Amino acid sequence: MIFEACHSGSFLESLTQPGRVLITSTSAGQAAYILNGGLMTFSHYFWDGIARRKDLWESFDRGKRGIGFAANLFRFRQAPQFDMNGDGITTLTGDRRLGWQNHLVPLDSFSYIPDQPVIAAAVPGRLVAEGEGELDLWVQFSDEEIGVDRAWAVVMPPGFEHADTTEPIAGLPQVELQDPLGSGGFFGTFSGFSELGDYQVLFYGQDTGGQLIEPQGVTFSVIPAAQAECHAGSRLISDAWFTGERLIAAEEALGAQGPVVVSVGASLALQAGGGITLRPGFHAESGSGFRALAAVIDCQ
Repeated sequence: MIFEACHSGSFLESLTQPGRVLITSTSAGQAAYILNGGLMTFSHYFWDGIARRKDLWESFDRGKRGIGFAANLFRFRQAPQFDMNGDGITTLTGDRRLGWQNHLVPLDSFSYIPDQPVIAAAVPGRLVAEGEGELDLWVQFSDEEIGVDRAWAVVMPPGFEHADTTEPIAGLPQVELQDPLGSGGFFGTFSGFSELGDYQVLFYGQDTGGQLIEPQGVTFSVIPAAQAECHAGSRLISDAWFTGERLIAAEEALGAQGPVVVSVGASLALQAGGGITLRPGFHAESGSGFRALAAVIDCQ
């Protein structure tokens, strides 16, 4: 029995028997979420695994990972269940062992479906100065036999919460990404980083077979403009002790030469178009945050 529905895990107790395969999209008492127009559900990922000749446990794990990504970001709980050994709970030692190499139907009954592309790289998350303006977003997919038909990014603003589990998640900013060279690299821009705080940028892709590619997320943290500085040329940092959030950018080269210390609880981001060099004397203490990004910088 494979059951995608709210509270579907409540059936395990009454139906479980050794050797009977029970797969549900939730545990008892949980809602089953449907996102991205139905492309992101437990069962969508699960059946895609079956279609790609994955065994029962691999397909279940694919579904669990797929909906789990959304659950972590949108802050809801959905725990799919797999029972094959008759104890009514999901266990790695019992159910996973039985689910391995057991397939729903004979493999030769399926047409060959090639492996999906995966997200190989994405724009690094970074600190952003308030009012910085339009920022580039990009994602690169691996080169597989089956291609990518569409890619897009969904932006979750700071403090986003979805309290009503009976209503769909809607209204989040979405950016369509384009692949002008046909190389698997998709690009777009977003100018809505207007609030202070952390933005979650979620990258999605859909292959040419209509299946959703496993997504990936990065974080952009917007800080007050007073905590950021941008230099038209090069910049050398020295004799500095950072105790809060700071962003330092340079259109050309950027370097740090001691003593330069990022203290516990502080966060420092360096961004430069001509490379970043950390010389002896630079030290980020345990418990601090430090990021360095080589990227095109325009201080205008």
